[in-house]
Amino acid sequence: HARRVEQTLVDDGVLLLKIWLHLPPDKRRKRLAKARKSPDSVRLDDIDLELYERYDEAKPLIEALLRQTSTAASPWHLVESTDARHRNIVVAHAIRDALVERLAEPSSQPP
Repeated sequence: HARRVEQTLVDDGVLLLKIWLHLPPDKRRKRLAKARKSPDSVRLDDIDLELYERYDEAKPLIEALLRQTSTAASPWHLVESTDARHRNIVVAHAIRDALVERLAEPSSQPP
């Protein structure tokens, strides 16, 4: 179902970027622990903790999801997110590259 929806969006001219921010379990655990202690942190839901605790069960499902929903028209961009600066640069480049490519298409030129 997701592939059909995404293909419809792309066919309608939507520039669709799918970015998966990967954080290894050990780093995720540290960030969750830090977030629990910080009053300024985003609110954590029970699902955040459950996903961390059940990562080994979720991993094959996540991998299948990425494989099944990555297409030539709307591929996933997998980004290692351990380092925030690296993550931000990679995501910014993915956005920039997609925009440059789209603007270079003849159909995106004004009449």
